[in-house]
Amino acid sequence: MWNRNLGFFRNSYNYLALVVPILIVAPLFMNGKMPFGVVTQTLGAFAQVLGAVSIVADNFEGLSSYLAGIQRLGILWDDLDDFDAEKDRSARESESQLDKTSSRVKLDHLTVLTPDGTKLLAKDLSFELGLNQAV
Repeated sequence: MWNRNLGFFRNSYNYLALVVPILIVAPLFMNGKMPFGVVTQTLGAFAQVLGAVSIVADNFEGLSSYLAGIQRLGILWDDLDDFDAEKDRSARESESQLDKTSSRVKLDHLTVLTPDGTKLLAKDLSFELGLNQAV
């Protein structure tokens, strides 16, 4: 529907470019107030102005495709940032030492946030929990 409306606009715009200058200049030429050479110069000047103004209308499809590509690149960039953050988190987790033979769990200075990182649930939490020890 958008392409159809754009096509109607572009075609009528191009036909008006031929008719409007003639309607403006023809009465002056017919009354003898303007020589024929000035009429052709006027038509050429109007065509130049119309060409400059119609750049956006003529390139609308290309501009919209370009914008869609830029938006897709932005989404990809955001996804890559999320992937990098997850990779950094995995690297930090792999650095922590885990003793599987130990009979206790000890946490020092633990800070807990919601998954989106907007709310603080616990700050500088430290505790030690031994085997078969009730909380």
